[in-house]
Amino acid sequence: MIIEQQKVLTYNGRVVFEKITMPYFQRIPKLFEKNEACFMFINKGEFSVRTPNEFLSFEKGKGLLAKCFDYFFETNKTQQASSDNLELLGIILHQSMMEELFQFDLSTSNYKVDFNVKQLQVDALLANFKESINILLDNPELADETLIKTKLKEFVLLLSKSENAPSELDFLAAMFQPNATDFRTTINNNLYSRFRFLI
Repeated sequence: MIIEQQKVLTYNGRVVFEKITMPYFQRIPKLFEKNEACFMFINKGEFSVRTPNEFLSFEKGKGLLAKCFDYFFETNKTQQASSDNLELLGIILHQSMMEELFQFDLSTSNYKVDFNVKQLQVDALLANFKESINILLDNPELADETLIKTKLKEFVLLLSKSENAPSELDFLAAMFQPNATDFRTTINNNLYSRFRFLI
């Protein structure tokens, strides 16, 4: 993956906020990390996400909420013609970090949601949150660990409300529980996709 520009903010040595600018591509895998969930604001450009059982398109003004899960980013010619590159702002949620910040034991919640990847409309609250992170990414000297910790907690509060989760604990617990997909269903859902298998 070629990145033209990257800005990051870390907490306890881990990247938690990231803004990247990158050229278009045909298909790239999501870099899987165990016990990690993420949210992505699309600042510029368009792309699609292919999971074992879904194919979702994203454009500016949309958000991508995803569990710790394998999937692919793809673009087509129409999407590539929409802008000269992609600009994305991501928030990365690490399970152990979330348990520490909120003093939660996520294993105490059985709450589940029926998606691995979901498209969200970015409302006014999320748009304001995004702008506050943009300011910090552009001025990293302002972003001490206390402020980053506060912004992470604010984000979880916003998302748990927008997703109508019973609590922040339940929202986070659900985000670290990938939904299993039947192998046969995966094959049937991708029969006509342009996958190339290397043996």
